[in-house]
Amino acid sequence: MNQPDDYISVEHLLPSRSSTVLITEIVSHDPDHGITCGLELRGDEHYLKGHFPGAPMLPGVLELEAMFQAACLWYALKSEQVEDENDSLRKRASDLVLSKIRSARFQHTIIPPQSVEITSRIENQTGDEILFSGSITSRNDENPQTFASASFLTVLSGYSHDQ
Repeated sequence: MNQPDDYISVEHLLPSRSSTVLITEIVSHDPDHGITCGLELRGDEHYLKGHFPGAPMLPGVLELEAMFQAACLWYALKSEQVEDENDSLRKRASDLVLSKIRSARFQHTIIPPQSVEITSRIENQTGDEILFSGSITSRNDENPQTFASASFLTVLSGYSHDQ
């Protein structure tokens, strides 16, 4: 994928809560509504070891994590004034904390190699709570498939790894 001159890597936007970054690209971003990201699964990713040897699959908990990471990216990018310093972007993304999975549905197993799109859309914001709906779909235009969908609540906590 060719990167624009003002490209900021996904790893710099996501908080360092986990060594598992599940987003490989940002496909589209709408500051008012949500974000669509991409994930290219090869099958040799470190987080697939043990799920399952010789027959890798993406576990449901990581599918939920991918939707949450997309929400974190949306939150980090929602401001039209994206700051140049990656540290301040990371602090903004880490303000979003997953509070509750309201619903989750896993329709099909994600088996690598697979190219998927992860979407997180804002449904409602009340004070410090933001409700998102998320989905993971295949990038196959001929036979698109929904792998998973969820509704999850996040909270703006002011949390920062520097504290």
